[in-house]
Formats: sequence, structure tokens, C-alpha cells
Amino acid sequence: MGNQNVIILNEKVIKTFKSKTTYERELMIYKNNLSYTPKLIGYDNLLKQIIIERINGIPLVKIPIKIREKYYIKAKELYYKFYEDTSYYLYDYHAGNIMLNELNQLILIDFEFIGQEKKIKHRKGIESFLNKINVIN
Repeated sequence: MGNQNVIILNEKVIKTFKSKTTYERELMIYKNNLSYTPKLIGYDNLLKQIIIERINGIPLVKIPIKIREKYYIKAKELYYKFYEDTSYYLYDYHAGNIMLNELNQLILIDFEFIGQEKKIKHRKGIESFLNKINVIN
């Protein structure tokens, strides 16, 4: 995680940001109420705090690779759906920021690093994941 403090409770997650820009980016995404992101419960502009629903699930990164590979097509589709729905690319798209919920659906979390330009160079771990799901070659 980047420049934020995260408290995970039974039914919600409280994220407090140090950066106003990062806070505003995440809040903008959660306000879109996308079907594949946690629901926004509340926010506080003064505290730079966002409260979202807690996803009952597991990050893809914690799923054994052979099972995880079954979700790569869905992960690729979700990468492009996010761009289609928001006009933003996810610069931190990796298996740790994709949750598999109880209904076997992929849920995106963590929108600190987004932008409208398609990145050419990604950090090594992200580039590896993007290659595996055929987002970059």
C-alpha cells in the first residue's frame, strides 16, 4: 500500500490518506459505484478518509498459481472494463489488488495509482502480471 493508513474491521475498511491527490483519486473511483469495486459507505474530506465495505474474499495473489491462472481471462477483461467505465488505467494492477469474493467474482481494490495515459513501463512485479494476463506483450 502506498501513502495511507488502513483499518480493517468486520464489515468495513477505513482508509485514511496522507495525500489529498491520492484521496481524491480513490474517492472518485468509489463514487462511481462500480459493480466490481467495494461499495462506498462514507467519506470525510477533512480527514481524507474513505470508508468502504469489506470484501469477504481472498486476494488473487494468495491463491495457488494453478488455480489463479483460471482467472486470468477475467482479470484481463476487468482491466479493460475499468478503463472503459472510468477513462483511467490502473497503474498498480496486480494479483494483490484483485479480490476473489464468495460469489467467485473479481473485485478491484486500491486506486491510488491511476492515470489517463497508458503506461509503457511498469515496475517488475506488475509487468509480470500484466504479461501473464496478456495486457502487455
